[in-house]
Amino acid sequence: MLNKILGVIGVVWGSAIIINWILTPAAGNEAYNMGQLLSVVFGVVLAIAGGYTILNAKQSKPD
Repeated sequence: MLNKILGVIGVVWGSAIIINWILTPAAGNEAYNMGQLLSVVFGVVLAIAGGYTILNAKQSKPD
């Protein structure tokens, strides 16, 4: 159950990073833009890892 919860958190957080990047116009210098781009890459990886975790989480059976 913990894996599913962490997977959902990863998908939500990663999606929020991606949506924020889409809705916020790019402004600033090159370093700022590079940092923003790397945060989007992190968001994509986080969303994919969270989705993978949700799909492959094994449900434990109570005894």
